[in-house]
Amino acid sequence: MNYEYRIVLSPFIDLDKSFNIEIGNSFTNFFERLENGIDWFK
Repeated sequence: MNYEYRIVLSPFIDLDKSFNIEIGNSFTNFFERLENGIDWFK
């Protein structure tokens, strides 16, 4: 099986998928983006 994972920020109150913010497609990718200064809240 081939699974695709995403690291997302999800609001605690409303768990609707439309409010999720993808911050990486793997744990390593998340740290790479963080190190490169990617801004997720634009």
